[in-house]
Amino acid sequence: MSPSETVQPVHPNVAFVVEAHERLESGDLASINEMFAADIVWHEFGSSPLAGSYRGRDAVMAFWKVYFTAAGVGFTQTIDSIMANDEFVSSIVQLHGSKGQIVFAQSAIDVMRMQNGRIAEFWRYYADLEAAEHFLSL
Repeated sequence: MSPSETVQPVHPNVAFVVEAHERLESGDLASINEMFAADIVWHEFGSSPLAGSYRGRDAVMAFWKVYFTAAGVGFTQTIDSIMANDEFVSSIVQLHGSKGQIVFAQSAIDVMRMQNGRIAEFWRYYADLEAAEHFLSL
């Protein structure tokens, strides 16, 4: 690095969400549970059986088990871009999965409201909600 280049510090909420994704991809659900506020509210949009607002860690973890079972083995979520301030984090994620000959690949925007160093509220906006719901219902 040249003297004219400076390293910008990473906002703690960016580092937190990157770590959460790493834990999720490694299957470490017990430690990811601790990254949620006790009274987290998780919003899943749409009209599928998965749609709704889930309140509290236990409800969110129960939702996740159903969601990832529906998503299937090998389903991945990778971060393309992330930005944060002290209250909110938003990330663009790439979702990839397949079931037999059906391939699912699309972008989504995740928005998280942070509180006391934990995720207090979460919203996911799929690029194509109908396609996401179809894939998750197969």
